[in-house]
Amino acid sequence: MTRVAACGWAACKTISMPKAKTYLWSVVRAGCSGLNPDARVTRLLDGQGIVNTLLWNTDGSVLYSADTLDEVIYQYPVQEDGSLGPRQVWAAEQGQGSPDGSAMDAEGYVWNARWGGSCLIRFAPDGSVDRVIELPVSHPTSCVFGGPDLETLYVTSAAPADAHGRLDGAVLMAHVGVKGTLCQRFSG
Repeated sequence: MTRVAACGWAACKTISMPKAKTYLWSVVRAGCSGLNPDARVTRLLDGQGIVNTLLWNTDGSVLYSADTLDEVIYQYPVQEDGSLGPRQVWAAEQGQGSPDGSAMDAEGYVWNARWGGSCLIRFAPDGSVDRVIELPVSHPTSCVFGGPDLETLYVTSAAPADAHGRLDGAVLMAHVGVKGTLCQRFSG
């Protein structure tokens, strides 16, 4: 997964497995790194388990990042130099699965896929739950807005060994009644 901030810098993560091949990006029980437009790599997040949901608010002043292991979405203030300030718990809804990938809509709300929760949760800008959309898959993994008017939410899902639904592993689409935001392109 790669996400790009409006300022043009990219953050990317993969899960590093012990004794696995080393890739350009790695996430371990520690955090993730970002690539600046001038090709400098910067350590961004530390102290997280499985990093998911790399989203910036509309003015780029806040980064949201989910920790699937700790079942929380954090927010980090983005400093003038692009570094991140101290993290704060932003959303800690633990009743329906663990936070995985997310998308932001044009109203500044975050749509979060809930690993093991069979749903998406739309979080308000203050981190409260705005609504829950039940899904016909057990492990939704991420979502993104698309379509000609950015009014369709596409949801990916996984089919782990314990998943038995006929749609597990499918890509779903839903019209959710709000417009999404465009994904940014890396400027490097």
